[in-house]
Amino acid sequence: MHTTRLSLSTDSARILTGDILVCRGDGVMAGAIERVTSSDRIHAAMAGWMYSELCVGRPFLAETIQQYATRIISLAGEVRRFPGWYDVYRVKGQWDPDAAWQFMCDASGGGYGWRFIARTWLRRRIGRRLIGPIPNSDDPQANRHCAALVHAAIRIGGGPQVEKHDCDVVPGHYTNEQWFEYIGTLFP
Repeated sequence: MHTTRLSLSTDSARILTGDILVCRGDGVMAGAIERVTSSDRIHAAMAGWMYSELCVGRPFLAETIQQYATRIISLAGEVRRFPGWYDVYRVKGQWDPDAAWQFMCDASGGGYGWRFIARTWLRRRIGRRLIGPIPNSDDPQANRHCAALVHAAIRIGGGPQVEKHDCDVVPGHYTNEQWFEYIGTLFP
């Protein structure tokens, strides 16, 4: 894949609400995630724009992550910490990215989905017929892992469902060109 560099300082307008941010990584935890998911992507989040007197027209990132649970943070701050790690993908076709972003915002403050991680691992290693799925939920505060949270938000927005069950989605799913278009890789 050819890399398109996106600089947040000059290209932030190319990032739209509802864009999927898929992250690479390094280290022991990243290696473990790559092995379990059979993908070189270790994290998924969603981009969105917020308009208030405190954050006038800046892109943000909504995610759930082990150390912090579900949160909304400045995209610029994250990209400064991890330049070149986040790829931007856009959902193909008709859907409602504002509804998906609202779902992500409503999820903020929720817990992390350790149960989802365990179920995803078991279903990938032992088999989907032997280990049942966690039922999908429209409750934004339900605990999920990162890719499952993004999948639930896309489902709420009427976007494509890459798996029948949220618990089966991994970050690498969001790089599938059938459903998602690569926009670029983020740099400060």
